[in-house]
Amino acid sequence: MLLFTCLISRAVHEETLPKIGTVSLQNALRRFFDRRGVSSTIRSDQGTNFVGAQNQKEDTISFSTLAQLAEARECRWTFNPPGASHFGGVWERKIGFIRRVLDAVFIQVGQRNLNRDEFDSFVQEAANKVNNTPLWEVSSDPEDPGLISPAMLLTLREDPNPPHLEHFSKDDLLVYGRTRWRRVQYLRGPVLDALADEQIDNLGVIEGNGKAHGEKSRKAI
Repeated sequence: MLLFTCLISRAVHEETLPKIGTVSLQNALRRFFDRRGVSSTIRSDQGTNFVGAQNQKEDTISFSTLAQLAEARECRWTFNPPGASHFGGVWERKIGFIRRVLDAVFIQVGQRNLNRDEFDSFVQEAANKVNNTPLWEVSSDPEDPGLISPAMLLTLREDPNPPHLEHFSKDDLLVYGRTRWRRVQYLRGPVLDALADEQIDNLGVIEGNGKAHGEKSRKAI
């Protein structure tokens, strides 16, 4: 799975890959550019997913090929310095959220694993939940300005994702056939809502540690 994070809007975009390799990454990068537009810069850490093939001289991932593809679209791909994982704090938080979501889902489904279609659908649901999470702590003061989410910046709509009207229960985990789609819709409820609430709570912790900076950036937004 390949996860893109916008450093301006904090929005995420997910691409599910059949395998880790140059061709799969090339196709995913092209899909991302076609759907979201070409980025001016792509940053990544020194993770083994990207540089391991270079270090071990294995024909798994060719960074030079990917960089050439990006540069052909006027996009620069750069690595963060080695051992400087804090440089990628923005996307590491998003990766951590998606990982916790997937761990929770696998526990819920047990032996009845999600098929490829269900997995892709659920990952998109998770990305959607991230994109609809407020960019700052929810205030109890009615005079404070309204919240902004990455999805609102992407769609320019105040309510880009209205709540689902259908009700789903735990029994939907066992359905199959034409109603199997209900499995994903049930899972998106308890799993994503709980983790999204945790993420919002963390916003308050972060803002509390740097209150002055938080207030200043809130006004700027």
